[in-house]
Amino acid sequence: MNKLSIELNTAKTTHLKKPSTTFKQRASAFQDDSDSERDDAVPTKSGAKKPNGAKFSLPNVGMGKSSITPILEVDSSIYDYDAAWDDIKRVETKKQEASSIDATQRKPKYMDNLLAAAEVRKRDQLRAKERLLQKEREEEGEEFADKEKFVTGAYREQQAEMQRLEEEERKKEG
Repeated sequence: MNKLSIELNTAKTTHLKKPSTTFKQRASAFQDDSDSERDDAVPTKSGAKKPNGAKFSLPNVGMGKSSITPILEVDSSIYDYDAAWDDIKRVETKKQEASSIDATQRKPKYMDNLLAAAEVRKRDQLRAKERLLQKEREEEGEEFADKEKFVTGAYREQQAEMQRLEEEERKKEG
């Protein structure tokens, strides 16, 4: 056993061992401490351990082109960014085309209901106006009885249509 002794105020200089210039790499706080690392792993140039029997390692930033070739042998399209971008854009254009076709073929959602409601309101207004005119004629009494009455064909058609619609409404209600 070697004992190391240090004396104060001594004339003799003790020969201490020089520290070695090689440092052991300490484990990083973020390094994976899992037990999945194999004991028979072989260290590589970058300091990472490569399992024995492995065919290739992942390329580092500083690695040359020769280290990338085994990866390209496994998957030749790994660095084909243009084709991947074209695929993404192709999917986006298909979605846009589908939405534009849908927009041209699609009918308004509520417009038919609005038009039908407007037509019902118009009929109701015509019916109310006709009743008002009939009351005015009854109030006039015999004042204009000797005058000639003129009725157009369109008015007759309108009156027939109003009667037909009133009958349909009565059937729906009763």
